[in-house]
Amino acid sequence: MTPRRPDAGTAREDQLVGQRVLLVDDERLLVSSLVYALEREGFLVEVATDGQAAVNAATAGDFDLILLDLGLPLLSGSDACVAIRKESDVPIIMLTARDSTNDVVLGLELGADDYVTKPFSPTELIGRIHALLRRHEVSRQSAS
Repeated sequence: MTPRRPDAGTAREDQLVGQRVLLVDDERLLVSSLVYALEREGFLVEVATDGQAAVNAATAGDFDLILLDLGLPLLSGSDACVAIRKESDVPIIMLTARDSTNDVVLGLELGADDYVTKPFSPTELIGRIHALLRRHEVSRQSAS
């Protein structure tokens, strides 16, 4: 499938088009709506529905960003985040219904770069994705 981008943005935003996102969640309706929203923004989306599949995909694939739910079957999102961090510095945004300060801090300490609580606005999430990818690209370029 060819990525679609209805409105071209700045040159920097256009560089983000076609980037690969691993979406890890087991809620079918949420996955469906997020895949639609992300693909409309030009992202290439792969879906995993459990923590072990997320780790396998993340370590085998070349993703630009991971959206990771905490409440997953087979392997928790927390454990998946730790396993992914051992192999990669790919940006990770936690998506979860757990919204206590302790949960947010734990998610960030485990290696997440951002933490978004459900329910959330897909528009806000996409804004956070763009911001995180821009920062990650700048840090990668300055490391080169």
